[in-house]
Amino acid sequence: MSDPHHTPHPDLPFTENDWKEFHREDVKAGRAVVVLMTAIFTMGVVLYTIVMTAVLF
Repeated sequence: MSDPHHTPHPDLPFTENDWKEFHREDVKAGRAVVVLMTAIFTMGVVLYTIVMTAVLF
């Protein structure tokens, strides 16, 4: 028995290759975020060390 209020879903707007490309782009963007966060953290540690050294010595 079918539901008279149920409408069939349209086809997905993206192909399987599109989804794979989205996934690859997401992984690439995630890596870029990690690299940038690591660089910012490292610069902060270097600057903190410079200031600490200038204050203590």
